[in-house]
Amino acid sequence: MKISGTVPPAFGDLAPTSASKSVTQPLQVKAGADRVEFSPKAREMRSAVDEVKKMPAVDLKKVAQIKAMLENGTYRTENRKIAARMVEEALLSDQ
Repeated sequence: MKISGTVPPAFGDLAPTSASKSVTQPLQVKAGADRVEFSPKAREMRSAVDEVKKMPAVDLKKVAQIKAMLENGTYRTENRKIAARMVEEALLSDQ
């Protein structure tokens, strides 16, 4: 199959035109024409999202503690606790 970069005659109406390349006119909207209200739950969720965005992505203090424990050979895992949490999350995801 050879692709030449030209539009076959059967698809000529799909070829890009100068009018379809970009829209330069802004959308005109009447003031007060439409109104949107968010539910209390949506406002609460938005507030929660804003609070999470304020938090650091990584707890640097905890990372430093774990790193030191790994370097010292004192980092221990609680296998039963990890397994219980995995089962709990698996059961919750099935609901």
